[in-house]
Amino acid sequence: MKNLISVVIATYNRCESLRDTLNDFVYMKRSDEFDFEIIVADNNSTDNTKEIVNNYKASFGEKIQYYFEPVQGKYTALNSGIKQAHGKIIALTDDDCIVSKDWLFHMWKTFQEIDCDVLGGRVLIKVDSIFPAWLRGNIDLLNGPLGFYDYGNKIKRYNPEIMLPFVGANTAFKRQCFEECGLFRTEFGPGKGKKGGDTEFSRRLQKVGKKMYYAGSVVVTHRVQPEMLTLRYISKWYIQSGRYAAAKKQMLNKNFVCYFGVPRYLFREVIQDSISMLPRIFNQRACIESWLKIFFTIGQILGFREAYCAKG
Repeated sequence: MKNLISVVIATYNRCESLRDTLNDFVYMKRSDEFDFEIIVADNNSTDNTKEIVNNYKASFGEKIQYYFEPVQGKYTALNSGIKQAHGKIIALTDDDCIVSKDWLFHMWKTFQEIDCDVLGGRVLIKVDSIFPAWLRGNIDLLNGPLGFYDYGNKIKRYNPEIMLPFVGANTAFKRQCFEECGLFRTEFGPGKGKKGGDTEFSRRLQKVGKKMYYAGSVVVTHRVQPEMLTLRYISKWYIQSGRYAAAKKQMLNKNFVCYFGVPRYLFREVIQDSISMLPRIFNQRACIESWLKIFFTIGQILGFREAYCAKG
């Protein structure tokens, strides 16, 4: 058997978008050096996901596999798909991504040329609806909620001091990463109230010294849905990220001065940021920065408070 790359896609009620993503693999650039399989982990969908995946059997045969994961949660579904993977390299993308035709070719080539365990690729965005000017001009501040990840077209050693954690929509791992570090934690992700599943796993890999690289030639494009371009969605995203940050701080067991389980400094921060936002109201970028920080801090407050209440 050729060297195998396993592509795992977790999906939930996005059969039409998934169809477009799977269609990209029909035209995927091939190589004599490697082959690929596609594993679709259906996370309890009620639409035509299974039917659409089975329709691609004509193109892929046994190279495409469908697995139904009844326990709700993106990372539960991803873990299910990873367990079914046979490849030496396990690549992840999402059911709302446009995958470039040379995605796997450049991924394989980079793994062969560089001694790395983890590869994070570039994620561009595609907006079919009206793209508000205030978002378009400040996309670098909103890469998290929009799924944007771009550090240029070169290969770079991952540096957590100046680079954000890799995006799950375009990441690949040597199989040993999961064998040695375990799978994704399932308390994170859509519907769980906390972002950070990819970040948490990335931190685990860093702790054991896994070699991580960014490859700008490994490209997917994220389809940005209209609801993602709203203040409501972006605020919610930062609140959920704040909850993850609170959970991380709680694990450090620091002795914060707290009011009702919430560190005192967080109250001070949200008040100061709210006040400082007023004179920035005519500076769009500065105003957005303050606004995002406020909701991130609110998320931390909620995270600490929930943990406090859970203790009784």
